[in-house]
Amino acid sequence: MKLTPSQKAANTRRQKIEAMAAAMGLQDDLKRKTRKPRKPMSAEQKAAAAERLKKAREAKGPTSSSYPEHIANLPDDAPLSVANVRQWIRSCKQELEMMKGWDKSSDAKERSAYLDVETYISNMEAYLRYGDWFDFRYGEKRESIMVRRCLAKAYDKDGNVKRNVGTFYDDLGLVWTKEMDARDRETRN
Repeated sequence: MKLTPSQKAANTRRQKIEAMAAAMGLQDDLKRKTRKPRKPMSAEQKAAAAERLKKAREAKGPTSSSYPEHIANLPDDAPLSVANVRQWIRSCKQELEMMKGWDKSSDAKERSAYLDVETYISNMEAYLRYGDWFDFRYGEKRESIMVRRCLAKAYDKDGNVKRNVGTFYDDLGLVWTKEMDARDRETRN
């Protein structure tokens, strides 16, 4: 039987320890219990073990996902589905490998590009861990922009709703644009 490199290393270590113990007169202290090899299971025993394992798995119930429930239940064609985000992480890590050494570059643009990709990867990993998207962009190459959504309106001193360009407002049902903002300012003056 041919030994693997790790088995050879283990044998060499054991021989060195035994030689050192013999030189020190401690060879009796090195006696260890040897593990008997397991007997092969018969076909009936294998079938019984498989049945016990199946019964135990059924009793345990369905396995839970390691991702937050609201993102684990997203369909695969959703923009922020687990499958899509995992693919984006893989491609960004490959991109980061190509940028090797840019983090210590004297060129500020290279350092910035490296840090952008690194931060994007950590934000995607945080999304898979906690279920909250922290980045203002999404996609494999960060090509799409995340739209903010207003959950609670704020008002100015005159009682008018404060609105930000590029934010989705539930009361309007659309994203507030520059044109809408200019029109709103004209009507107030």
